[in-house]
Amino acid sequence: MPPRVMRALLLRALADADLVDQAKKALFYGKDKPTIAAFRNSVMAVTELRPVATAYPEIDMEDGLARLHAALGLRTEADEILRHELTILCGGQVDVADQIDEAGDLAWYAQLYANSIRVPVLEVIRKNVAKLLERFQGLSFSANRAANPDKAAEAKAQGATR
Repeated sequence: MPPRVMRALLLRALADADLVDQAKKALFYGKDKPTIAAFRNSVMAVTELRPVATAYPEIDMEDGLARLHAALGLRTEADEILRHELTILCGGQVDVADQIDEAGDLAWYAQLYANSIRVPVLEVIRKNVAKLLERFQGLSFSANRAANPDKAAEAKAQGATR
């Protein structure tokens, strides 16, 4: 892929990253910014009207918000890693310590997500490793196998039924 295409892809992926990050911070950490305050108020009004159609049953609202917090955290930390890659692609430098911090933050939100679905994160990792070992036999990446996974064989390797 040519560098200009990679740059365009990264810029597009990051176009709304700041809004998503601000929304996460406003919703879960109480850190309103002027650009997000109206958005936060409208979201809070919707959560107060739970009887209106919602994807989360009222009993599951707390669990749903925990999953949403973790999912938004995964998104915003992945965006930070994409920012690093854009910096590098454009000839800049990124400190390895910053890269480690962002990877660690990503792992933290992955742990929160695993907690929110009540599955130990080590079990998530074990199942993913089993799936990828099945998919990429010989431990080498294959674009064909990535694009055409054998879901049944992967599920069997994970010890699951699908």
